[in-house]
Amino acid sequence: MGGAAKIMIIVVTGPICAGKSTYIAHREKELQEQGVAVRTLPLDTMGHSVLTEIYGPNIDRAWIAQKVFSDPEELKKLEEIVHPLVFERAHRYSEEFLTDNPDGVVLIETAIPLSETDHPWIRDAQFIVLDEPFETRLERALNRGMSTEQFVLRDNAQRKYRYE
Repeated sequence: MGGAAKIMIIVVTGPICAGKSTYIAHREKELQEQGVAVRTLPLDTMGHSVLTEIYGPNIDRAWIAQKVFSDPEELKKLEEIVHPLVFERAHRYSEEFLTDNPDGVVLIETAIPLSETDHPWIRDAQFIVLDEPFETRLERALNRGMSTEQFVLRDNAQRKYRYE
């Protein structure tokens, strides 16, 4: 039988404004047109949910972003709280979905290169790394209403990751 194993989890990663959401939307549509059940897990959105659960619905995400993206130690503290919860949730959602849809595909969108994490459930995933020139990503950020300063802070904070 020795055929290639079916990829059930696809992780799309890359820096801010690299085109991850656009790629995911196209891939999700393509898979659905082929009759494949798809579950998309945007880890950034899941992180926002975790923050709201921890700190309440009136959390000032803009203030938190300004604080953590300008201070590596604050970012590290926040990541130590949020990332394990997000990864656990993504694992559970993926497992539940694939149990109910054994021929399905889970698409994970994340700026965090999960290939650098030690999560056994993600080892057999297909990793797709997207990137664009700084100027293109900045233009996209500005079009989304982000300031140049906000973009640069986030981009600099993500430089610790190796996107390979």
